[in-house]
Amino acid sequence: MGVKWRDMDEAVYETNFWSWLFQSYTVRVSQRYTQDIEIHATGMARGKDAVAALNARHQELLGGSAIVV
Repeated sequence: MGVKWRDMDEAVYETNFWSWLFQSYTVRVSQRYTQDIEIHATGMARGKDAVAALNARHQELLGGSAIVV
């Protein structure tokens, strides 16, 4: 399972007190067309950084009109 770069909507993280305290977040990556959650990772260390990196890379690929499979 997964999401192709061209079909990715956005990556987001969920936060609560415990995730903030332990810096461990739930990360969700959804599919652009169906809004289904294709990737759901719980307890991901530095999940905020991973979401930022995924969204930045996605914007790079969209801006450059590159399609990566």
